[in-house]
Amino acid sequence: MRAFFINRKILLKTYKLTEIFSGLEKIPCLKRLFGKNTAEILNKVKVCVKNNNYYFYIAPKSGNIIASKKYIQNGAKWMIYLDILHELARIKQFREGKNLYDMKYTYAKRKTEINAYKFCTKEAKRIGRSKKQIINYLKVPWISKKDCMELAGK
Repeated sequence: MRAFFINRKILLKTYKLTEIFSGLEKIPCLKRLFGKNTAEILNKVKVCVKNNNYYFYIAPKSGNIIASKKYIQNGAKWMIYLDILHELARIKQFREGKNLYDMKYTYAKRKTEINAYKFCTKEAKRIGRSKKQIINYLKVPWISKKDCMELAGK
């Protein structure tokens, strides 16, 4: 995570991922996720900064990241780091043609979410986050405490 930097001086507009988040191409788990084309793929990802109350999510039509300006400017670096990893795992799924928003399943039961959370929580452990910190990271307003604990167990 030492190589990861956040440009917090942002406006409400669309950026290249690498204009806001630098050093991602050096992160081993992303190299494993995207392979030899990691830098090229990361350079193509767009981030649309908005005034919203969400953290990050993938736009269902474009596959770009929609990001909260307030979160980028004020969020804890390690949490933003994990969220970007989570969304990059989802971008890979999107590019593979997977349905990221399959309404047959609740958020915490979607395989795409489970796999993306597995990816970023594995990295959370690698960077030394405690189980309590990881559970706090998984707590988001749109899932229940039970779903959060279920995700933490996967």
